[in-house]
Formats: sequence, structure tokens, C-alpha cells
Amino acid sequence: MNKLLIPTFYAKNLFDIDINFFTLLNIKYIFADLDNTLDSYKEEVASKRVIDYVTLLKKNEINLIIVSNNSNKRVEKYAHSINIPYLYKCYKPFTKKINKYINNNKINKENCIMIGDQVLTDVRCGNKLKIKTILVDDLVNSNQLVTKFNKFMAKNTLKKLKSRNMLVNWRDVYVRIQESR
Repeated sequence: MNKLLIPTFYAKNLFDIDINFFTLLNIKYIFADLDNTLDSYKEEVASKRVIDYVTLLKKNEINLIIVSNNSNKRVEKYAHSINIPYLYKCYKPFTKKINKYINNNKINKENCIMIGDQVLTDVRCGNKLKIKTILVDDLVNSNQLVTKFNKFMAKNTLKKLKSRNMLVNWRDVYVRIQESR
């Protein structure tokens, strides 16, 4: 199995992840996909759940940056609704645009994590960047056409990850870290 397709962690969704988990991992920057990771692709602005989560992240000095393959028009409106930085047309799994952002902002990759709902784009991109990754399930059952194609292509990979117990639940790691302290 291609190691670039294996996420560091798995979570049901972003909102399921306790902020203290990021703190324990010394995460200061979360690069999050937008569509079906933060909200449905049909949402033009951030939902209350996202607004509350971003507020909690900011209180804990964790920066959320949207990294999307979608257009500027789509991503800008959403990101501005919660006043966070964003990158659009990232062409994930390619890393050039995100890597440039990391370098320009002098961000230590050890303090970064990529979160997304797609193995072929989000997880692969994060792994190519050499940062931790979290694969999440879809928030909603509807996807854009290109995403449907990517999900279809990744179906066998996901089956293998599950059957080989290669999806490490973030909660299990969180509990182990807390017990070892």
C-alpha cells in the first residue's frame, strides 16, 4: 500500500476532536479542507458549529487555515465569514501552494496537521508535506462531481486501510498520551 495514502489519524469528523489533542501534539496550525470537512459544499458561509470551533481553536492559540481545491470565489466568502486565512485552487495532492505558505510564514512543520475527507487529495498532500494528517468521514452525503470521482477511486484504498486496521483513531492515541504522563 502506498504510504502517502495512510493517514496519521482518523476521526469521525473535525468537531469530534478534542482541542487538547492538538495541544498535546503541539499543533499550532491546522490546514483543513473546506468542502465536507468543515461544512457542506453547499454552505456559502461558516455554520455555527464551525464558528464555535474556530473560536475555541483561537482561544487555544491554534490557527486554522483553509486549504481547498475550490475557486477563490467559493473559498474567500467562506473564510471571510470566520476571519481566517485560506488558500484556494491548491491542486491537492500537489504541495507547492501550501508549502510556499508554510515557508513564507516561517511555520515549523512539526506544529502542523492536515485534516480532510479525501485520501487521494488531503491525506496524500499532507503526507507529501511531511506533516501529520487526519482523515475524517464526510459531513454530508452529497459531493461535487469531481469529489465523487475521487471518492470512487479511493474506495478500495479505504477498504484496505479499514481491513488492515490502519486507521488509527485519534481518541486511542489521546488516551495513550494521557496515560503515559
